[in-house]
Amino acid sequence: MFARLANGNMSPVRVIEGQGTHLSRTMHGIAYDAVHDEMIVPVHLAGAVLVFRGDAKGEEGPIRMIQGPHTQILRPETVTVDVPHGEIIVGEDGGKDILVFRRDAQGDVVPLRNTTAAVTTLRYGGTSPW
Repeated sequence: MFARLANGNMSPVRVIEGQGTHLSRTMHGIAYDAVHDEMIVPVHLAGAVLVFRGDAKGEEGPIRMIQGPHTQILRPETVTVDVPHGEIIVGEDGGKDILVFRRDAQGDVVPLRNTTAAVTTLRYGGTSPW
């Protein structure tokens, strides 16, 4: 994590790393929920969405994880958080879906809503549509 006004060749203020974090090298989009002080991270290769405390550091594990066959998450690319509605929105590269979960969802949970590419006419042309 870098200071909010970091610019140029700055060192990070803190780092989250190690096997206990369940992170991989393929996180493409990170969201921050300032109201609940949480970071939401999609993990493409694991088919998971991890939620960390806002001040997490070192090899600190996630406080929640959304992962499993009921989630319909295959290869999450991006995430955002809709704080007023209490939802996490996941941009899914595998099926080109948009999956919506409760903000406090955990485990192998069914999404609240799922919008598929067939309905939205989203297309994939070699780069991520998210």
